Amino acid sequence: MGTLIFGMGVTLTACNVETERNDDGSLTMTSVMSDAEVQEELAAARNTDNRTVTADLHDGYIALTVEGQNPETGESGTLTFRATPGIADGHLNIAISEALRNGEPLDAARLTRWNERLATRLDRRADRRPNRTLESVTVTEDTLTMVWRVATPRSRGGQ
Repeated sequence: MGTLIFGMGVTLTACNVETERNDDGSLTMTSVMSDAEVQEELAAARNTDNRTVTADLHDGYIALTVEGQNPETGESGTLTFRATPGIADGHLNIAISEALRNGEPLDAARLTRWNERLATRLDRRADRRPNRTLESVTVTEDTLTMVWRVATPRSRGGQ
């Protein structure tokens, strides 16, 4: 499940990206994904061979439904949850809440583990891009928009 969100937040292959040079030489990169592009990105995420993933954008969060076989238990069922993107120390952070498996609430300990695992994966990915700082992330009914500042040698004082 964390892989699905990880794919959505970090792999922005299907989105429109605009790049603008700032006065200090850094870059501002704005990526905009439509609801259809978010859906495509999640469908292409790893570990979804036996599952169908549906994303529904709302103001401030993404409602996700995963239907199919649980890779841990082999049981079929439906998992629904709310993914709320945010920023932590200049990096993408996603909080998972309101998780239900087959209509029953997931226990708090499991939800805590999922959020911790997801945060760890996102942190590892962020470490590979030390020059990029996420400045904003916005979800509306139609789009997921992220704005980064990318440091360049010029903006760090080099020529």
